[in-house]
Amino acid sequence: MEMSSRNVVVTNPGGLNLRGSGAVFFLAHQFKCKVVIVAPNGQADATDILQLLTLGACKGTCLTLEAEGEQAEAALTALEELFAENFGQS
Repeated sequence: MEMSSRNVVVTNPGGLNLRGSGAVFFLAHQFKCKVVIVAPNGQADATDILQLLTLGACKGTCLTLEAEGEQAEAALTALEELFAENFGQS
């Protein structure tokens, strides 16, 4: 199976905070694939909130979303939209 990837920029003023990490976590669990988020200082399994928080992704951080599996493209599209919507935060 081939890995797909997309680049996103964190635009949420609070960065990838606890609420945002929770949103990523719940969304990633909805798809049959493995999703990894790669940051300048490391990477995290999208289904592990603690790993997501340790990325320390503040506003302006460029991240790469990588997915592999049956629903990889759908997962990446949904996650890309979630980041664009600032995780549903204002």
